[in-house]
Amino acid sequence: MFAIIMLLCFPLPVILLGIGGLIDGSMGPKESLLVLLLGLLMLLGTSIYAYFKLLKPWRCPSCKKFFAIKGNGIDELEADEFFVNETSHSVKTSKVETGLGTFKVETPESHTEQVKYTQRNYQKKYICKYCGEEFYKTFSGARMRG
Repeated sequence: MFAIIMLLCFPLPVILLGIGGLIDGSMGPKESLLVLLLGLLMLLGTSIYAYFKLLKPWRCPSCKKFFAIKGNGIDELEADEFFVNETSHSVKTSKVETGLGTFKVETPESHTEQVKYTQRNYQKKYICKYCGEEFYKTFSGARMRG
């Protein structure tokens, strides 16, 4: 959400630069109009992106009204269990005595074990506030160790 707001604010300095170039004469009229046009095109592009990122998911697929969808519960479908080989690395420190003195020797070691992970899948139920259409979206939850 924050990234989309920042994308919408990004073209504003370019537009202000074009207007400032026209007012104070630091740029020629052609260059400042070109910068102004570039800023307006960037604003149009980010507005289209924001439409498809923010408004489109909250539009009812049957009656096409905006902000018509409301959640009506989550059902857990199933949990996928899988194993992942995880390797842990450590350093073993030992002392070695020689004729010149005692030295510390570090030996790298690694240990591999299979760890079981569980990833839960959910189905979220949505209802349109206007036409009453019900539909579902499926998504996966976070992986949990254990």
